[in-house]
Amino acid sequence: MAHGDVMQAAVNPQLLGARYAFCKAICGWALLEQAGLGEDVVLRATPGRIVIEAARAPRAGWADAAKAMHAAGDDALVDAPTSTRFDREEWEWR
Repeated sequence: MAHGDVMQAAVNPQLLGARYAFCKAICGWALLEQAGLGEDVVLRATPGRIVIEAARAPRAGWADAAKAMHAAGDDALVDAPTSTRFDREEWEWR
């Protein structure tokens, strides 16, 4: 890895037990608990530091963001819907 590159690894105790155990051993379980990181963490290496963060679920917060957009009236389509040749000639409703 070149200087300045960022390396990131998701650590899940069920999928990557050895890495999780390594993280617990290096960081100390009490320290991870005190930080409120839970069992799923992300390790990220940058020049001069190793960062351990709580793993976020994919699409975390999207539902709340969509509700906020709707409440603000900001959830309209950007472009008007258009039909394609497939829509006009081949699509069949059943």
